[in-house]
Amino acid sequence: MGSIPIRTAGASQVLAGTGSYDSLGEQEQTIVREEWANRMTAVRGELDYAAQFAAAGESYSEIDDDGNLVVHPARD
Repeated sequence: MGSIPIRTAGASQVLAGTGSYDSLGEQEQTIVREEWANRMTAVRGELDYAAQFAAAGESYSEIDDDGNLVVHPARD
C-alpha cells in the first residue's frame, strides 16, 4: 500500500503535523484518515517482535491460529 497523493494544502499540513485535523472539511478529513491508515499499515508490516525479543534475550508468548498459547523461551 503506497501513500495517496495529497491534493490539498490543509491535508498536507495535518499530515506534516503543522495543521489541525478539526479545521479540515469532510473530504480533507477523509483523505487524512486514509493516509493515516496507509501509514499505520506500513508501520505494522515492518514490526518483527520475534527478532526484537530474541535480540534482547527475552521470552514471549503469543496465540496461534487455533487460539492455543505458544510460549517462546528466551535464547541464551
